[in-house]
Amino acid sequence: MKVIITTHEAIINIKQLLELDDQVPLLYYLLVGNYNRLYQYDKAIPEGEKALDIYKKWDSKPESVLGQYYVRICIIGKINGVDHRWSDQLTATNRS
Repeated sequence: MKVIITTHEAIINIKQLLELDDQVPLLYYLLVGNYNRLYQYDKAIPEGEKALDIYKKWDSKPESVLGQYYVRICIIGKINGVDHRWSDQLTATNRS
């Protein structure tokens, strides 16, 4: 049996999981990806920031793949006029 859900349904499901545990950075990155698919950068960027806040609280850094993905979202958002607060720090982190 194959289950296919829409991007909107995925967002709803991820938000339900976050209600159970809002300290799972991967869930926020999944939201970023789904909002990106809908070209909703203004919603994607804050979700990525929440994930990065968790890493900061843990005194840790995101895995480079996730960090790079967020940087791409920030760049696309910047092109579209959406401001974000973590892009400079992430760009420096991903260069090292």
